[in-house]
Amino acid sequence: MVARIGYAIDKLDMSQIGPGESALLTIGVVGLAYAVAFFRFHAIDPVAAARVAALRQMREGFVVLDLEGGIVDANPMASAMLGVPEKDLRNKRFTDIAAVVEEDSPQLETSGTGQSEITLGKAPFFRQYRLNVTDLKGRARR
Repeated sequence: MVARIGYAIDKLDMSQIGPGESALLTIGVVGLAYAVAFFRFHAIDPVAAARVAALRQMREGFVVLDLEGGIVDANPMASAMLGVPEKDLRNKRFTDIAAVVEEDSPQLETSGTGQSEITLGKAPFFRQYRLNVTDLKGRARR
């Protein structure tokens, strides 16, 4: 926005700012905006890119749930295990997609860390999986 204002002032031929200063102002503001995007918001972060690549290539299913039990993210293996395309998993409740047995359902809703087993599919083609539940901590570590 400031760069556009500097450009407009330059084009209006106002004597307060010369052509060299408007170019420096424009380049400086745009450079600052890119620096904030890169360093503050990690727009180009090799660690984040490596983390995403590792999650997409894991042989274990990985599903991230929000506090209401809705699926926020899932890797391709979780999609294959659940038999639902990745794009269709988002914003759906895990218990609706996976048809979790009732005695396993409380484990999904409690906070903390725990293990249980779930059964997916219908007989005779059902599959059993071990479910590891872990709370994720935010930047505030809460």
